[in-house]
Amino acid sequence: MLAERDSRSIQRAGARQLRLPFCRKPSPKEDMTMRAAEASRPSEACKRPNLRTPKELCRLYPVKIRTLKYWVQHAADREVSCQGRRRTIPGNGLGPAIVRKGRLIFIDEDLFLAWLYEGQGRGRS
Repeated sequence: MLAERDSRSIQRAGARQLRLPFCRKPSPKEDMTMRAAEASRPSEACKRPNLRTPKELCRLYPVKIRTLKYWVQHAADREVSCQGRRRTIPGNGLGPAIVRKGRLIFIDEDLFLAWLYEGQGRGRS
C-alpha cells in the first residue's frame, strides 16, 4: 500500500515539473547582455567595499583566526560593571570595517588594513 502511494506520487511529479527561474541555465544571449550591462557601469563597481570573510583574510594576511575573532568581538564599545559602577570600555576601532548580516560576518579589506597599520584606532603613540 505504501509502495503504491509512492509510485503514484512519483508519476504525478514526473508529469508536472516546476520550472523555477533560478534553476535554469542562462542562454548565451542573456549572458552577453549581462556582461555588457556590467561593463557599462564601471563607476558603481569602484564604490563597492572589498568584503572578505574572516577565513579569507587569514589566508591573505599573516593573522590567526583566533586573533581576528578577538578583534571582531572587541570592535564595539561595551559596558562593564566595576565595583558596582557601570563603565564603558572603548572598542578597538575596527567597527566601521565590519559588516554583519545575520550570522555572516564580512570585513572590508581596505578599512581593515587602514585600521591595522594606523595602530588599531587607539590613542597609542
